[in-house]
Amino acid sequence: MNENTKRTIITIGIILILCCFVTLMASVVIYGLSREVDKRINIGPQDAQQARENIATFDLPPDYELAAGMSIFFYDMVSLLPEKNGYLPSIMLVQYSGFTVGDNEKMEEELRNAAQQQGGQPGISVPIVGEFETVIRGEVTTVTVSEDTKMRQWTAVFEGNLGPTLFMAQGHISGWDEQLLMDFLASIR
Repeated sequence: MNENTKRTIITIGIILILCCFVTLMASVVIYGLSREVDKRINIGPQDAQQARENIATFDLPPDYELAAGMSIFFYDMVSLLPEKNGYLPSIMLVQYSGFTVGDNEKMEEELRNAAQQQGGQPGISVPIVGEFETVIRGEVTTVTVSEDTKMRQWTAVFEGNLGPTLFMAQGHISGWDEQLLMDFLASIR
């Protein structure tokens, strides 16, 4: 074997060993990250109760069920849906429990803006038609009322167990039950 062939074989061998080492290290890192993500992202029926406890204690409205709940990194979310009457409003609570130091008013503004996006579609929002004040967890809170020709939405931001929490109720105007929602808001503690 000549000198160039030996150098080429040695170089290829070193490159293969480095590739195997990099692949092994990448696998270890990816495995560790996936385990961490599994700890931080919890979605499923069993997680609904835990997410509910993270956010606040509240009474389920009559004929409603805790339909879904999840904890994703620094967010907890629960969804309450009517069991039978599909025209009653759906209720959602979303809590941000991040460990950032920031302006709570700015966070509330961002949560309100996010709630105004109908169906999560950027650029499509339900017009705001008014607001009123109520008490949630002992604090006076502003509830923003939005509606179009068919749908109505209430949004409010209050302090949950672990951070700022968005309350959102949305449903058909024909099935809107204001007293049910006011009773629900009063039950949050």
